[in-house]
Amino acid sequence: MKRNLKITCGIVLLVVGALATWAQPATPGATARPSFRISGKVLNALSGQPLARAAVILGPAQGAEPAQGAEPSQRVLTGDDGSFEFDGLAPGKYSLVGEARGFARQGLDEHEGYFTAVAVGPNLHAEGLVFRLRPDASVSGTITDEQNEAVRGAQVMLFRARLENGQQMTRMQAQALSNDLGRYRFGHLLPGTYFVAVATRPWYAQGLRRPGGMARTEVLSTLGQGVSTDAATEDAGQETQEPPEQVSSPLDVAYPVTFWVGTTDVSQASPIILTAGDRTMADVVLTAVPALHLRIKGVNGDPTQGYSANLVEHVFDGSTIQVSGESSRTGNEIEITGAPPGQVEVNFESFGKNPVSWSQPIDLANDTEINAAEGFVSPQLSGEVQLDGGAAPEGTSIALLNRLSSVSVGARLGPKGEFQIEDSGVKPGSYTVLLNAPGAIVRDVSASGAKVVGQEVEISGGAPVHLIVRASQKLGRVEGTALRAGKPEGGAMVVLVPLDPGKDASLIRRDQSDSDGTFTLASVLPGRYTVVAIANGWDLEWMSPAVLKPYLKDGETVNVTAGGKPKVQVKVQ
Repeated sequence: MKRNLKITCGIVLLVVGALATWAQPATPGATARPSFRISGKVLNALSGQPLARAAVILGPAQGAEPAQGAEPSQRVLTGDDGSFEFDGLAPGKYSLVGEARGFARQGLDEHEGYFTAVAVGPNLHAEGLVFRLRPDASVSGTITDEQNEAVRGAQVMLFRARLENGQQMTRMQAQALSNDLGRYRFGHLLPGTYFVAVATRPWYAQGLRRPGGMARTEVLSTLGQGVSTDAATEDAGQETQEPPEQVSSPLDVAYPVTFWVGTTDVSQASPIILTAGDRTMADVVLTAVPALHLRIKGVNGDPTQGYSANLVEHVFDGSTIQVSGESSRTGNEIEITGAPPGQVEVNFESFGKNPVSWSQPIDLANDTEINAAEGFVSPQLSGEVQLDGGAAPEGTSIALLNRLSSVSVGARLGPKGEFQIEDSGVKPGSYTVLLNAPGAIVRDVSASGAKVVGQEVEISGGAPVHLIVRASQKLGRVEGTALRAGKPEGGAMVVLVPLDPGKDASLIRRDQSDSDGTFTLASVLPGRYTVVAIANGWDLEWMSPAVLKPYLKDGETVNVTAGGKPKVQVKVQ
């Protein structure tokens, strides 16, 4: 069962209703409704010790019919031995969520937002449960400069390497600013592999260009010896021959994006391996380097309507970090000053009546001049959405999502299902087409000006792109039970696999079997699929057809029709 609803704590006491029920005479022949109980213990997943005074919250299972007469949620605290119980429950499925001091809120047997619901009713086991809570981990540290002075206001980024939708990815998880003492902290972290990156600008940096002055290496050497910059500039000026050479100011410096431990190369970043309960220190030292200047010529767009120009560095799997730099514009020319060296991407966007967006990757190793005409101009995106052969409802929205960078663009549909995105800001890459229409999913996509693979649109040029998106509300669902040795198995990862998972990856569905082994795979496009159940499958890169292939032979084939609800029993592998 997937958890996507926030569970509100609290117990609603229906005192008036209870008194009214007590006051009424018993109806002849009436039989008492059977009630059931959920009970168990909360343990520290690391030490196995019971957790006293931990909060356990009981609520309706997401996606399941609420039990008749059930309260919205109930909350209890565990006893000294970690025990908890909920009495008087109607038959049905319930969610269990636990939390305690030093233990972030988490569902029962949670994996990637999925957790096991507890089924109660006749002949169902819902007592003596073991709820293991993973203790929080944290990463903290201090950001300093080469003089061991604290750097305040630095942007500190935490990245996590993990399986995401069946693929190994490293994504940004959190950001923080260093305080006045240069300190930062990321708490409530799950076990896993993390990286820390820091981006900021020296507080004293000034992107001025002065006549005369010293060589850049001499500037940094002088700063490192603690000599005042004014004195250093004055001494260097006495040694400069006329006419003076145009060189950088001693304060024209920048900090490159720096990864723990002390590298500016993302491929050399050191991983931080956290286990449950770890408290890890990760200090980062920043070293100033000569700042570089980038001149962009031939910029289009009305300069009176405003613009945005910046530099970003691509790190890990599509994440971007904005690097330091200040831009100024004169006519059709832009200058970005105060930038650190490195592989960066220049992004420009103009506003107003005729907006323009473009980007260009460059190797910024020296002061550089580029022409805007050589950059990638974002294409205009247009198209129409057809829902089961007719126009999609007006107001429905469509989006193109780059799963690698997590960047998306979109628009609302017009009265005939049409849409247009003139200034898309789209960059080269592969985009998944998503539709925000109740109970509808994308069935297939065709395009002019771009290549389509399955439901992925690959954009590589700046030519206009026109899409025809066909969607359907005629869907089915698959229900079933995961079995191990003939008995229901909870906590298994259940995957619905289309005939060609490489091409139709967007049609894959997942669930986690509940305590009675049952699962539901909803919003399924009609077709033929294979259902597999895998114990401890949460660490598999299941998006890879090669990884799934060994499990398919022992899976169960199912044909899904519009409105159909086939039921299957599948062996846990």
